[in-house]
Amino acid sequence: MSSVPIDLFFDDAEMHRVRHDFQVSNLELNLIRFNCLQSTGYGTYGGSCGCGWNVNTVLGLRYLVAEEFLAFDTDDTNTTFGDSVDEAFYTIDIEN
Repeated sequence: MSSVPIDLFFDDAEMHRVRHDFQVSNLELNLIRFNCLQSTGYGTYGGSCGCGWNVNTVLGLRYLVAEEFLAFDTDDTNTTFGDSVDEAFYTIDIEN
């Protein structure tokens, strides 16, 4: 490969192409528990929610994936990509 400055590929190029893709995937699982407690003279037991204490428990898990792709391509000599050595490709592919 010769030592050609990169700006010669992009400045005054015959064709530029930009491609972008973004995707988010999410899975969520929640568990909600409502527990009603009534107090008696002998201790606490579960019962109707008409009186006593209400205890709520929440537990959750979440799985999240984000992916992004960006490509900036340029062709200095013609309008067809993949057939010339006078092309430059700048690609970013990110996944968390």
